[in-house]
Order: sequence, then C-alpha cells, then structure tokens
Amino acid sequence: MPQTFSEGKNIAILFRLTQRNYIREYDRFGIAAHEAPILLQLMDSRRINQRTLAARLNMDEGFLTRTLNALGKKGLIKKTRDSQDRRSFLVDLTEEGRTLVPELRNVLNQWWNQLFSTVSAEDRQNFDQTLMRLVAGASKVQAAQTEGKIFE
Repeated sequence: MPQTFSEGKNIAILFRLTQRNYIREYDRFGIAAHEAPILLQLMDSRRINQRTLAARLNMDEGFLTRTLNALGKKGLIKKTRDSQDRRSFLVDLTEEGRTLVPELRNVLNQWWNQLFSTVSAEDRQNFDQTLMRLVAGASKVQAAQTEGKIFE
C-alpha cells in the first residue's frame, strides 16, 4: 500500500486554519500571529535570555530580534543587558504586555476547546502525547541534519 502522507497534509491544513484564526483574533489587539507565542512564553519565563527564548520557541535568532524590536516599539516587552554576558539581552514583558497575555491565552483556549469539542478527552490526551513525541522526534532529526549526520 503506497504512503499518501495524509498526516503531513492534515497537519498543514490544521496549521493554516489555526493561523487564519489567530491572525483574525490577534488583529483586534494589534498583535501579529508570530508575536503571540513570544509574549506567551515571556509570561511563563520572566527575564529570559534572548538566545534561550529563541531556542525554546525554535525560532531563528535574527527573526526573533526583529520581532522583539517590534514588540518593544508597541510597549509590550523590554530588553535589558544581561549582567552575566554583556553581549546578550534579557527580555521581559512590560506591565502592558502582562495585561495583554491573558487575552491572548483566551484566544488560544477558545480555538482549541472548539476544535477538541468534537473528540473525546482520551483522544485529546492521545493527540497531545503523540504530538509531543513528534516534535521531539523532529527536533532530533533536525539536530542530526544540522550536524551533517544522516538520521536513522
């Protein structure tokens, strides 16, 4: 039986539908869809090193820097020099950013609760566990490829 890679197609469709929802909803707050995960992570990780933030979000450091600069102009984050490493910055939410994050979390919760209302709690838990394993596996493959290794 030939593989159709329907999983990849379905993940891509789910991603696009989710992004469209986020774009529409976050626009009300003046936030781009790619900015929200940064703000959400900062709520959970206060005064985090910019490189660590990039790694946690699996985000290109240059793209993160540009996005942080935009968020800084919006008054949602602040960057300070890292006293441990003067070449690095620590990033944190401003008070305005802290006020906004619960609204962003609400957007996420509403979307995912609507999606998962069509499946059982067990299916949702299995999906989450499988997705975490896939992300871990993809990260492992990507790291091996970056090191020039063939992953088996």
